[in-house]
Parts: sequence; C-alpha cells; structure tokens
Amino acid sequence: MRNLVGIALAALFILLFALLFLTDSAGNEAAEPQPPASNESAGQVSFGFYSAHLADSGNGKAAVLGVYLYPEWEEGKVRIFCSGAELQKNMLILSHPAAPGIGGALGEQVAAALSRCGFSSRTAGLQDALSSRNSVIIAPTGAIPKKISENYQEITAQNSRAVALVSLPGRLISENMSLEQGSGSQDIGEVAIEPGEEKQAASEAAMAAMLPGGANGLSAETSGGNLTFIVPINSSKAYCRAVFISDSGACRSSDSFGLESPAGRLKGPVSLLAGEKGAFEFSLPSGSELGRSLRFHASTLKGKTEVARQEIPGGKISGGWASVFSIAAPSGGKYVLVISDQFGREHAKAFFESAGFDVFPVSQQGNRLEYGAKFGGMPINGIVSVRMDSGEPKDYYSSNGTLVVYAAPPAGSHTLHFSYRGLAASHGFIAEGGGLFESYVRLGIPALAFLAAVFLLLRARRKTRYRITFPHRAQGETRQVFASPSDLLSAWAAFDRKIGGFFLPCSAGEISGELPALLGEKKGTAINSQSAQEALQELVDLGIFSESEEFFIPKSRLKGFTAEEARSLRLIHDLLLERGIPFKGGRTISVKKAGLELALFSGKKAVLGRMGKARRAVVFESRGEVALFEKSLALPDAENVRIKIALSNGKLAFVAANRQELEKLLP
Repeated sequence: MRNLVGIALAALFILLFALLFLTDSAGNEAAEPQPPASNESAGQVSFGFYSAHLADSGNGKAAVLGVYLYPEWEEGKVRIFCSGAELQKNMLILSHPAAPGIGGALGEQVAAALSRCGFSSRTAGLQDALSSRNSVIIAPTGAIPKKISENYQEITAQNSRAVALVSLPGRLISENMSLEQGSGSQDIGEVAIEPGEEKQAASEAAMAAMLPGGANGLSAETSGGNLTFIVPINSSKAYCRAVFISDSGACRSSDSFGLESPAGRLKGPVSLLAGEKGAFEFSLPSGSELGRSLRFHASTLKGKTEVARQEIPGGKISGGWASVFSIAAPSGGKYVLVISDQFGREHAKAFFESAGFDVFPVSQQGNRLEYGAKFGGMPINGIVSVRMDSGEPKDYYSSNGTLVVYAAPPAGSHTLHFSYRGLAASHGFIAEGGGLFESYVRLGIPALAFLAAVFLLLRARRKTRYRITFPHRAQGETRQVFASPSDLLSAWAAFDRKIGGFFLPCSAGEISGELPALLGEKKGTAINSQSAQEALQELVDLGIFSESEEFFIPKSRLKGFTAEEARSLRLIHDLLLERGIPFKGGRTISVKKAGLELALFSGKKAVLGRMGKARRAVVFESRGEVALFEKSLALPDAENVRIKIALSNGKLAFVAANRQELEKLLP
C-alpha cells in the first residue's frame, strides 16, 4: 500500500510540473508579425517582373520569369500568359447600342476594374475601334455587336481582339438595336451577365481583356517574395504579362519586354538534384561564326544573379561544330544556363531546375520548434540531422514534411543547421530566458521524460534495429535477430579488412556474412542476404551508406571518391587479385607487370596528366560516359589534338568500368 501511495504522489507531482510547463510554453509562444488590415495592405502591394528569359527547355522553349511580390505576407493568385505576338495594351470600351436591360454603368464598371489593375481605358466609337491596332475592344452591350462579328478577321489581322459582355448568348446586335441570331463562328471572348451580378461580370471582362483565355499561361496560388514561373511557349519570341489579385483586394499587373531566344541551341537535362552533374551540348546555327576563334563561358543565373561561371570548350568554328560540357547543379531552385563568348554576346540559353533541400519555419512554442522540410519540392519522410550553433548534430525524424526540434538553449539568438542527403540549410531563432522556476520547468520535464524513456528502454533491452533472417539449413526453417546500423557498419569494416582495408564497397552478401560472428551466433550460421540488402538500402536512404550497382560503402569512408568511383576501384581490386597483382588505392593504379596505368576519369587532367612510359587506360563509369567524352574531342583545341594522337599511337585507351572491357587490358 505504501508503494502505491508513493507511486500516486510521484505521478501527481509529474502531472503538476507538466501542466506548469505547458502553461509556460503557451505564454511564451513567439508572436508572429501580423499583416495590416486589408484596405491598408491593398495600397502597399508591389508586384512586377525583375528578370525574364526565353530559353531552351527539353525539346521546346520556355519563358523563365522572375517576379517580385511584397509585402511577404501578401497572398493571392498570380496569372501569367505569354504570346508570340505583341501584347494588346489599348483598352477600348465600345460605345454602341446595348440589348434591353443593359445600362450604361456596365462600361464604367469595366473601366474601374481595369484601372484597379493598372490599365487605363477610353471610350471608342465603332469605326475608331475597328481601325485600332494592338487593342482589346470591350463591348458592354449584352450581345455581340454585328459589325465586330462581320469584321473580326480584319480586327485580328491588326493584332486586336474583342471581349463582349452578353446577356443574350449567340445573338448579334446592330447599330439600330435590332437583334439577330449569330453564326457562332467567330473567336470572340464572351462573358456572361447574370441578373444582379453586373459588377462580377465587369471584373471577369476586365480579366479577359488583360489575359486571353486561349494563350499559353498558368495560374497559381502564391505568397510574397521573389517567385519564378515557367511558361512553355513554341516561339523564338515572346511577350509576357502577369496579373496578381490579392486576398486583401489589391490588383497589380506587369508586362515584360519582348523576349528573344538566342540563335544557338543548348540541349541538356531539365531537372537535376542539387550537386548532381548534368551534361549539356551547345551548338551554333548552321553556317554561323564559321572560321572565327571563340572562347565560351557558361553562366548559371538565378533571376539576374550569376551563381556560377565556367569556361567551356571553344576554338575555331567549323561546320557541324558543337561543345559538350557538364555543370554541377547549385542548391535547389530554378535556373537559366547562358552561353556567351569573349565579346559578351549571348549564343544560347537553357532552363533547368535543381531539386534541393529546403527547410522553413512554421511555428515556435517555447522550446518546441516546428519546421517544414522538403527535398526536390516534395515533403521529406526520413531522418534529418540538426545541429544547434556549434554543438553536436542530433537526428530528428521528418514526417510528411513536418520536422519538430526541441531546443532549450540560453536566452538570445541561436542558429539551427540542418543536413539531409549531403545538403545543408540553416535557420535562426530567438530563445527567451526566465527565472529559476522557469528553468526547472523548461529543463526538468524533458529530463524526467528522458530518464523515464531510458529506463523503459533499458528494461525492454530494445534499440533501433533491423530484422535479419537466419535460415537453419538442416531443418529448412528460419528465425530472426536484430541488427543495428552500427552492427552493419562493423560488418562492412570486418569484410573490408579481409580484402586489404582499402575502404572499398562490399556486396550485401559479403556484409551479411560477417554479421553472425558480430551478433554472437554459432559458427557456420547462414544469413539471408536479401534481408541484409533491404536494411542496407534503408541506410542508403538515410544517408549513412552509399550504393552503386548493389555494392555498399559507408558515406564517411568514401575519402573523396563517389560511390561509382569506389565501385570501379573494387572491380579493379578484384581483377588484380585474381591475377596475383598487388592493388594500391588511388585514382591512378600502376600495373607494372603489363606496363599499364589505370586512371579513374576526372576530366582531361586524368587523361593527359603525368603520362610516362606506361600505357594509360582511362576508366569511365559507363560506356555512355566514354561516348560523351569522345564526342567532346571533336573541338579543335590543343589538348584534344594531344589526346587524339595518344589514342592513335596506342599510348592511351578509354574503357568502361565493367569486367569484360577491363579483362581485355590485363595480363
């Protein structure tokens, strides 16, 4: 009984402290800046284009449009369209007899709606409207004016169009107010007028005048800041318009200048992961720049800002000339790759998107910090490493893009550093301080919870582990044991030591073969390598291991190599071992017995650098990589000439990292 009383008192004490903790956290919730009242905000909205490019995109072209929207809390809808013809900027409210029940105020309401978005308009008679160029004729007449319908082909030839507000669909109205049935063959924009909804119809007509429904465009819900929109368009010239209507009632519009695509062609991937290398091919139009010696640079732009620049192969231009090169994708975002020469002339542009790691604050309640986490624009489900200031990193789980971090540092400004799949992000936050009692509450409850959790876990003797299946060969039965990530790391290290300790990747079978001894199983116990492979693949997803062609290596043991390069080294290691030839790690491996050097490809330096008497075989990741590099040798520069000479006299060879091609070279 005494024990029960003690337990009850302890539970009551913990509950009291928990309630105090929750109350304190609610009281200290960080106040977020609030937007002003809607009428005040509507007058403050600033919106427009800050950059615009017409670039190659896959097999077509796209307008890449940078838009600014401030203040940042402003929310609403952006509508953008692009056309190969000039934008119609002259808004004409047609003065014309109207159908019964349509008052003269309807035209004034359309003019007011246009003015709210920054467009001026004027009243025009029928003949004035028919002769106007680059215009939108808005007819608040209840039916389509007959003269507009009869002359619509001439109207469109002048890059003009018409929008009619109609209460009598399919009917035409003449100057003497007579009504007749229309043919319905004209492509005139129609906005329906419902009884009592004249103001709404006027707003829709104004929007139809600003943004024609059939044009290339997009519509998106958005919030403030710098935004980038991509509009596909099949034209070498483009004119674009953006209209923003905010939830607070503001309307803003902006027109781009005429966008022209450079004459050259730039082919490459439309989407890359941040840090991933993408191959691009730049070519000039047939017969362009022939005989000229040109140096080219590739600039990566985000909006107007150049985030990277590199020289790419150039030289004397001849027929069929092309330049092949690769770039590493910057952090996540939308980019334009621009090719220019030493004279500053732009020759080609291409759009690509880099899928990156994005973390953004959601809320702060006491020591509970909630963030949104995305990779490649998609919510993250997995482990994210978080480090506060210069402290040690800790792992937190992001569930469907929601990442909750608990931090109770001293009062003041602090920074959380996030890491996921080798990518990084940082965000600052302000911790509020308090008295001694608050410190007990803030730190004591998590400490009690932590100790309780540790106690329960120790009692249950449970850890985060993976189920590994052990088959009993004699009986044909299986059973399961559990292996932690550290067990799998130790198993890899054990097998790596057996093959020389060169930090080489191992197969799932090789790693699983070391597990029985590490887990205290009987000698000779077999293990199901498939279950080990599934566990290793999960660790790859968590960023602990790297994998290439089902060979695994801890990411911390790559030592400057990629997973693909490490897999190539393992293959070379095995082939040399089969022939009794010593293996030494590194990017260049000497096989003195065959008078041969094997060099991992890492650019032209690996091909030509420090070439001695031995024949050099440059090892590429795949046959496709070999073909891509060979294609780049078509450029007539000095290095390419040296490489071609070395290839022709047998001093140099290109091979893909596969057993069949490498065995042909080795003794």
